[in-house]
Amino acid sequence: MCVCACACACVCVCQELSYSESVVLSVSDDAGVHTVVDFLLSSMSSSAAGSTWSRRWAAVVMLRSFCERSRAAAADITDYTPQLLRAVIHITVDTDQRLLHAAWDCLDSITKVHTL
Repeated sequence: MCVCACACACVCVCQELSYSESVVLSVSDDAGVHTVVDFLLSSMSSSAAGSTWSRRWAAVVMLRSFCERSRAAAADITDYTPQLLRAVIHITVDTDQRLLHAAWDCLDSITKVHTL
């Protein structure tokens, strides 16, 4: 988050998310996919230490991006599909509309990985 307490906070969060997505999308091997998926799954959990809706939202957005844009995801995500679906479906009980929309978009991306 931006160190200043001004209206640019939203822009700063989006910029940080963009940086995080760049790191996630650079993963190209099995060990990296395992690490990314484990981290995103733990970040999506509402019972994780320090879990907030924004952290869960960011994890869902990054997972969606990973499924849609990563070359590694198409080949290596199959083993994690049940866990990913379970985690994202669990988020759909949340009341925050932004999180719900992100979760539905992410579910769509996960299922499209398997139809390619």
